[in-house]
Amino acid sequence: MNMNTTQNSLARDVAIWVLLHRDAWRCGSFRSAVLLPNLADDEYKRIFGSSTFSIDEAKAMISVVIENRKALVKQSLASSERVDTFVGRFLQHNFQETTYSCTPQEETEGFFDSLDIPPWDFWIGIKTVGRQHFLYSWIPTPFVELVDRGVRCSAEENILWLKEEPIM
Repeated sequence: MNMNTTQNSLARDVAIWVLLHRDAWRCGSFRSAVLLPNLADDEYKRIFGSSTFSIDEAKAMISVVIENRKALVKQSLASSERVDTFVGRFLQHNFQETTYSCTPQEETEGFFDSLDIPPWDFWIGIKTVGRQHFLYSWIPTPFVELVDRGVRCSAEENILWLKEEPIM
């Protein structure tokens, strides 16, 4: 995969984060509170899943996740440790097309939430095209099969695998 430097760094951080938190993933805890501290569930849903949607608030929230994860990964790894190899896929989510069916949530044992949004632990960015807003995530290989179940059952096809890396 030919990722640009920023996307490579973001995907690497997600891969390391997943490795550092393997036990949490096995317990079905896909959303780390430490990445979005002091966030009420209704606030998250208001930002991403309501008629009062704000792209500026969404971008700010995604930025907080990325910066918090980057700092925590840097803190967790000794300076001599390197993680150069990681494999996975880019996922695109159009949260404005959410149907609230909860089918992807059920099919993926809670990986996707009731808004069909993947966990913030995996977010790498957001892009606006016209009036549509796309959330991008990096899905490391251990989660590809699980996430694919959600992609396949997405009624509105608002969750898609990308064939190439996103340009954000």
